[in-house]
Amino acid sequence: RYRTLFESASYSMLLLNNQGKIELANLACEAMFGYKKEELINKIIEVLIPEKYVHDHHENIKKFLSIPEKQNIDNIIQTFGQTKNGHMFPIEIRLAPAEFFDGKYVIASIIDVSHYIKTDNKAK
Repeated sequence: RYRTLFESASYSMLLLNNQGKIELANLACEAMFGYKKEELINKIIEVLIPEKYVHDHHENIKKFLSIPEKQNIDNIIQTFGQTKNGHMFPIEIRLAPAEFFDGKYVIASIIDVSHYIKTDNKAK
């Protein structure tokens, strides 16, 4: 059931281990970033982030992982994503802790916020 929920989500979802490496990716992630799910397994999440934003993103993930009570922190990261062919676009990453029998993980839900930015600019 959980795998079905994960796969059928309309936004990109990743399961990250405690080193920030991707253990699972869903079909929406394939569509958003242009990588096959299998290409992302065991890669660090920063493969989806343009190089000039990687340092800040890595620090945000590290901070999230180091805080014991994650439910009380701002778990939204606004940054840019980068497709396999190099196209950059604004994204929002929401992080949630997950604990399984074999350890602690982070679920990263990623949405393309380009549409929201265009709509916001039209309203101004």
